[in-house]
Amino acid sequence: MKAKGRAARGERSSSARLNSKQVQVIKRLLAVGACTPKELSVLAGVTPGAIDAIKHEKTWRHIDAGL
Repeated sequence: MKAKGRAARGERSSSARLNSKQVQVIKRLLAVGACTPKELSVLAGVTPGAIDAIKHEKTWRHIDAGL
């Protein structure tokens, strides 16, 4: 399914803890250097690894920071 582009991405995934707006804010804060990944993880209620994956576009790469 993933090869044909039908996999659930982002908040459509049943295991998603973040929504698109939250990810966009996280990406903006990381871009300007306002918060560390650890601080963002506490605020968002996810692991620092999840924030790191967003930062390095391993996950949520279809969401733009909107800068």
